[in-house]
Amino acid sequence: MFTLMSVDALKVINYLNMLNTGLMQVFMLSLFNALNRSLLSVLKRHYLENPIQYVYLMYNILYYPEYTELYLNLSGSRITGYVLLWRGYVSSMHVFGNVDEIPIDVRSLGSVVIHALTKQEVVMNLIKGLSMNGGVEVSRLLTMVCSSDTFREYSRHSVRRLNLRDVDEFTGIIKMSKAEAEARLTSPHWHYYGAFKGNRLVSLGGTYIKLPELWVIGDVVTLPEYRNMGLAKSVVSAIVKDALASGAMAMLHVDEDNEPALRAYRSIGFQAVQESLLIKHSPHL
Repeated sequence: MFTLMSVDALKVINYLNMLNTGLMQVFMLSLFNALNRSLLSVLKRHYLENPIQYVYLMYNILYYPEYTELYLNLSGSRITGYVLLWRGYVSSMHVFGNVDEIPIDVRSLGSVVIHALTKQEVVMNLIKGLSMNGGVEVSRLLTMVCSSDTFREYSRHSVRRLNLRDVDEFTGIIKMSKAEAEARLTSPHWHYYGAFKGNRLVSLGGTYIKLPELWVIGDVVTLPEYRNMGLAKSVVSAIVKDALASGAMAMLHVDEDNEPALRAYRSIGFQAVQESLLIKHSPHL
């Protein structure tokens, strides 16, 4: 559940002032229902040059084009900024680089999660628009990456891949319907791993994006009474080990104020490579 809170505007502005917004002449192009081979080639080239920045864009276009809207700022054949919107069960948006305005009425989105690394005025307008229709929460997010050069395996606890036999315990830790849990546990894109105490599942984490170059890790959760035992660290380590074995890097996002998680991730080789703002909005508050 999102919380209604006052936005520390000065903190947001000071952070965004550090970004290089540039003065290039660009135009915005909507790609909804307009993807073609040459355009896909441009997107793929940018993704291969910088998987960390373009992984969501590439993944959504490849696997969920019917739910995806993509708007690009182009300078020649170079992408200088983009707005990526996924209209799923909870809408999510990525706003990156040289974007002058959001070509979407954000007030119509309902609940939405936004990753923003763009101009100060664009972010402030986003927050203003969303706050007119519910509660807004803003925080700073670190993107962290682990590669074969930095990985230090942590295997204090036994971890295994989860399957349909674990669905009841799975939904006891991550609150969702059984049908949704079954879909995730059998999906080729979502892979969940769990640590057990006795026969009880007490900690889990998973991948929600798997591309040959990059796996994105999320849903890292440990039951309260089993925290601070290194269980989540063992789970994430097992996921990273499988990612590296497949030839991919591992990536995750963490709140910059979550010191326990930061310490755990750094100890197994994750390094911060990017900072962004995370904007959560719910119209029910």
